[in-house]
Amino acid sequence: FQSEYLSSLWHSARAIPLRALQTTSPIRIEAFEWVGQEAGRVTISVMGEGAHWLQLDDSVGKRFAALLPGDLYSPTPLYVVEFARQHGESLRQFSVNLAFNNHGTLGLMARLWQKYQDVGAREAVSQLDANASEHALQDKLNGPLAATIGALVLLRARRFEQLHNWTGNLASNFPDRTDGAVLRAEQLRQMRSDAMYPEEFIQRLVAAASGPLPQLAEAFGYALDQTREILRFIANPPPEYDGRFITGEVLQALQTLQTRFEIASRYFQSGGLCTTFVGPATEIQPEIVMAKRSVLNG
Repeated sequence: FQSEYLSSLWHSARAIPLRALQTTSPIRIEAFEWVGQEAGRVTISVMGEGAHWLQLDDSVGKRFAALLPGDLYSPTPLYVVEFARQHGESLRQFSVNLAFNNHGTLGLMARLWQKYQDVGAREAVSQLDANASEHALQDKLNGPLAATIGALVLLRARRFEQLHNWTGNLASNFPDRTDGAVLRAEQLRQMRSDAMYPEEFIQRLVAAASGPLPQLAEAFGYALDQTREILRFIANPPPEYDGRFITGEVLQALQTLQTRFEIASRYFQSGGLCTTFVGPATEIQPEIVMAKRSVLNG
């Protein structure tokens, strides 16, 4: 890396599969480039299946971590880790996105995502891009990661007619990826015609409570807002609300989910595609994203 700091940082790198937290997967450095005096990009792939927790530790005990979604139905995704730092100090920017040179639909979705970051959802989703996102959703069984990105951009652009009910199918077909449940809940929240919440909205959040936290940063932000909002609604309902759908078990699940998000949000950092955390290495552990009681008590 032509930098003692970066060499040390990447020497500490670990990729931990979410389905087996006691193991690691090899990380392959595909490319590296400087994009400024103290800013650069590292392109990586992880030689393992499924979602991974990527972590890097600096010499002062600070950890930079990101969820790499993975995709069992596509070739090993390439991710770009973008960083910036001040001379002699720790990183001041850390974000992870899909690389443009991914094969097929993943590469297309990586470009669409970058366009969304640059100009916003409505401008990014031209007719061609909207059709591409719709196709990615329709072909979700062959690429759930691309489908999730397509759904997110269409949702941001409020192109509900092209979302159809596919966010619901995405949530049902891949229950271990809670992004689908969160995006379906957000679609229902945005499309509702009154102050009430449909039963499915609550069901999707309850389903998310039993899985890992969302792997995409914007889905993480959605879910945090959703849980806060529905719990405020339950605590102070309008007169016409009769408490339907809210059992003691449902309320406990929603409160548990909010607690998990409140803990994780202390270290959450927006800016890239992947959910990212920055903070003390003693606090930023892969268990923070899992539905485990030990984390809630931490």
